[in-house]
Amino acid sequence: MASQLSRRRLLGVATLTVLLLGAALVSSFPARSIMAQRHETEVRQARLERVETEIGRLELRLARLQDADEIARLSREKYGYVPPGWESYNLVTPEIDDVRLPDGWPLLLVTP
Repeated sequence: MASQLSRRRLLGVATLTVLLLGAALVSSFPARSIMAQRHETEVRQARLERVETEIGRLELRLARLQDADEIARLSREKYGYVPPGWESYNLVTPEIDDVRLPDGWPLLLVTP
């Protein structure tokens, strides 16, 4: 009788262990999904913050472009436009490396 009671306890403990391991295994899959979703949420939140920062920067630029003085400044700098009555000059300076001096006495004194 004692051996039968011992077998029942052993069978009960083994069954409980199998059930607990099965429950742990089954619950680990949703835990992995939850962790993956949290990571994805963090990544998307960081991207959203970057996009919102970019939107703010572009809105400031848009507000500056509503000003006539800013438009005139940009058109002068980028496209060389000038108001009527103004004259525009472009200065082209040669590169020092492009100028070759001949070898000879007065030009020996010139250092490039």
